Amino acid sequence: MQSLARKCFQMFIFKAPQPNVTRTMTASLSFKAQYCDPTENMARRTDKYLIVGLGNHDFPNTRHSVGMQVVDKIAAQLDASWQKMKACSGFVAIADLDEVQIIMLKPKMPMNVNGTSVSKTAQLYNIQTENVYLLHDDIDKKLGQVAVKDGGSANGHNGVRSVINSLGSDNILRIKIGIDRPTCKDEVAEYVLSEFPAEEQTVIDNAVMDCLMKIAQHMSKKAGHKISEILCKDFQEAKEK
Repeated sequence: MQSLARKCFQMFIFKAPQPNVTRTMTASLSFKAQYCDPTENMARRTDKYLIVGLGNHDFPNTRHSVGMQVVDKIAAQLDASWQKMKACSGFVAIADLDEVQIIMLKPKMPMNVNGTSVSKTAQLYNIQTENVYLLHDDIDKKLGQVAVKDGGSANGHNGVRSVINSLGSDNILRIKIGIDRPTCKDEVAEYVLSEFPAEEQTVIDNAVMDCLMKIAQHMSKKAGHKISEILCKDFQEAKEK
């Protein structure tokens, strides 16, 4: 049985069949997620995207690494496996959908310099800057709140600043995930490096689908893919529970 995320994601990004071409719905929604060489069968791919989960690899479960946690869960929902890639200075997982390739990255570098990993990966897979999506924490938003920012400054986030500097452009889509602020301003550094308690982790887990759908919607509008007028029924039911 297909995962919920896989079914919903496919409804947003698959392209409409060309006229006079016999194509079954099964073929239109064909899906394969795997690790593969970036040079393999490149000619048949028309759209490629890079989804990056920002964080500190040595402290993956902290609030500051929530972007890394979310991309981990997205990869799992898309049945994509992680592989360590020295050329990318990080871990890469790839999901191949019909005419769309989704590359996911977890930099294996400190937050303040992980832009190097992002630029290496974008160059290796020949991904345009405007097709890079960053998942990262936002201390100014409520826990689990998901917001989209298309381009613009880093707003004080060192990881985002590193990516912008390394890519030489701020023309990237940012998916900001709220981690809330500590009660005392003096505790910010300690707070962002602390782990989520169980009840807060549940809130973050529930935000994963929101992140995935916002990315899918943006890809659909941007690349001219067919956008379903009705969201996946299962997704709607899951959101209402």
